[in-house]
Amino acid sequence: MPVRVRRKLAWVQPSERRAINTSLGRTGTGPEERGKPLCLIYANCQAAAFAALLPRIQKLSEQLCVRYIFSHLLEEPGHGWETYPATYMDGVTCVWEQVSEAFPRVREEFHRRLPKGIRRVRFPAFSAGMLWPFAGPDPRPSRRPLYLYGDSVAARLGMQLAGKQVTDDEIFSRYMEMSHKRMPDLDRLLELEVALWQKRDRESDISVASYLLENYQSIQLFYERARITQHPLIHITMKLLHETMDGGVSNKAEILEDVALQLRYHRGVDTFSQPIHPSVADKFQLKWYDPDATYRWFMHDWIFREWVVRCVRLAPYVSTHF
Repeated sequence: MPVRVRRKLAWVQPSERRAINTSLGRTGTGPEERGKPLCLIYANCQAAAFAALLPRIQKLSEQLCVRYIFSHLLEEPGHGWETYPATYMDGVTCVWEQVSEAFPRVREEFHRRLPKGIRRVRFPAFSAGMLWPFAGPDPRPSRRPLYLYGDSVAARLGMQLAGKQVTDDEIFSRYMEMSHKRMPDLDRLLELEVALWQKRDRESDISVASYLLENYQSIQLFYERARITQHPLIHITMKLLHETMDGGVSNKAEILEDVALQLRYHRGVDTFSQPIHPSVADKFQLKWYDPDATYRWFMHDWIFREWVVRCVRLAPYVSTHF
């Protein structure tokens, strides 16, 4: 197996300095942005927080401009690569590319569009599927995908109880009985997840598998299987900056300090969360687990039982997301 040679990457070489677009949009170059290197972030929603943060760090924004491509949006009608101008990549000097298995054709087109010789820092996508063994989109028909991030056992039970008069207590009791019967081999799920972490690490320039394995039991790293808390967000942001900034950045320490301060109380990608099944928490000995915890579901805060009952009933909620 070839050994990957890693090196620190300067923001930009002198010959690369030219006018570039620093907005998160697809067009436009402001006069105040001329002459700065442009860092392009290509990632899922896990990168949205630091893509928005970095331009707010004055010491950093004086030297660097940031543009963010939300990779998943490229699959949506009217948001594909055909909507990007041919000049969109002009001026890009550094790319932070998130490695994942999602949307390979979109990624191929991204690679095709990158300027030749562009320097990339690849970093892994985060996931923790073993903590939510029943997670998945709800297959029941509805005018809106109410539980796009739902529970397969709750959906199955909901279809069995459709049209029947049942109490919330009965629903929750039957859910717990069914979920225990259908609980997969959690040790195997962890083994598969770790293998996925390690695979992404091998394809990246920054590793996170050891960090995840060492911390997932003691610290809450996820709100659901792909939504990260502030801890992985801080970890990956600092590693990306360390990997990218070289000795030519005179105030590197000040920039890193400012970033750390800005992220200190950040909540991470907390738009919604999914409850942890008590049996899963017990099996993995999750020290941060609280059986009475409430879980944010868009505009609501529900305990595990409330979330399960509402998911089984396919109960509507107030949201502007779907």
